[in-house]
Amino acid sequence: MEAMDTLRCLLQKNKMLAHKHESYPELLIMTKGEEVSHMHGEFESYDSIKKWKDEHILKFALDTKGLNDFHDEMMRSASKLALFQLEQEFGKPPCKFTWFVMDSGGRIEQGIISDQDHGLIYEDHTEEASNYFKKLGEELSRGLYHIGYPYCEGKIM
Repeated sequence: MEAMDTLRCLLQKNKMLAHKHESYPELLIMTKGEEVSHMHGEFESYDSIKKWKDEHILKFALDTKGLNDFHDEMMRSASKLALFQLEQEFGKPPCKFTWFVMDSGGRIEQGIISDQDHGLIYEDHTEEASNYFKKLGEELSRGLYHIGYPYCEGKIM
């Protein structure tokens, strides 16, 4: 259980976004316990997320908190879609995991244009888990890029 305690500590220090697998509700951790209200709901494709993002992002240009909540929601939507697509091809995740954002997203300092700075932490140290989460990370990065988040020049993704 030491790994889970370390994971919880790390997650509490960083802003968590994203998809926590429904089988592992103990990993649903948000910064300061805040939940972002759903701005749109579920999306069917990265194209639909990008379209909605492009149509609405300027509404938050002068509202730092609102803009960061907006980015959170777009990234969360992309992460859900990435996981759904991976599950269709490779099945459910082999172990507990979480996906998190860092840098400007983690500090709640995103601007209109924000790049990708994220990571995955997973519990099992097996080849199966490593392969699965490598694929998930690649799909997440592709999805975020598709909806308008450039790849991080420092390769923090």
